[in-house]
Amino acid sequence: LAFASSSVHAQSIDKDYKFKMSNVLGPTHHISLGVDKFAEIVDKKSEGKIKIRTYHGGQLGSGKETFEAVQAGFMDMATDSYANLYTLTPAFEAFHLPYIFESRSQQIATFQSDKVIKRVDEQLNQVGLKWLMTAEFSPRQIATSNKAIKSPADLKGMKLRASRSPLEIDTQGAWGASGVTIDWPSVPEALRTGLVDGETVGYDSIYSAKHYVDSIQYFTELNFQSYGLAVVFNHKKWVALPDSVKAVLQESAREAEAWHVKFLSKYVNDAKAKMIASGNNVFVPSEKV
Repeated sequence: LAFASSSVHAQSIDKDYKFKMSNVLGPTHHISLGVDKFAEIVDKKSEGKIKIRTYHGGQLGSGKETFEAVQAGFMDMATDSYANLYTLTPAFEAFHLPYIFESRSQQIATFQSDKVIKRVDEQLNQVGLKWLMTAEFSPRQIATSNKAIKSPADLKGMKLRASRSPLEIDTQGAWGASGVTIDWPSVPEALRTGLVDGETVGYDSIYSAKHYVDSIQYFTELNFQSYGLAVVFNHKKWVALPDSVKAVLQESAREAEAWHVKFLSKYVNDAKAKMIASGNNVFVPSEKV
């Protein structure tokens, strides 16, 4: 049935479509692989009539810059942590509340909920954006360069890299640290020069970006915040697309999301094991701490 549906969509696409997508993450990051899978599925479903060219590694700018470019209609699609959409809309901000999800399955179900998608998309539409796809990062941990963090007191006076999410910055502040907003492509230099003492992202991102090689040495495993990446489309351009093209893009997004869910678990476990093997230290607090 899925094959037949795709064939019908492809047959009714009246011309070739080419879309440009920006991605701040490096080409080997697991989410970048998910984005590439999305483009691959789109190409197959449309029988080559829809092509998506992805620019990885922040080639076209930071998440904030490229989200704004999509909003203005200068770019078709952009991807980044939905935390960095905050400067345009707080639509995703509720999902950054610490420990809001009781399990990964609950988190995944939330982002697959038609009601949630509709509610968030309505807010995005108001600022000229369309929510097309999401993909999860692993939960946020505390990762530091020169000091192991074993209690909140250890964080007092430290500077931690933060996204543009106020809830991430406020959480760091509640621990006694200061959150410093730095766009992802600039984080390695900030860590190297000591502009920040660490960061609060997942094992997956630190491993993929190789921050653990010459900067990050210590992890405190808190799984304190769930976050993900959003692929957004210019809303005006989306509305103007034929239904057949929209159907291919949306069906491909759902399939790419499902592929990524299966891929992520092994990736994170392997990343954590490799970083420990390379000399990184992981501290898991007890309930007493």
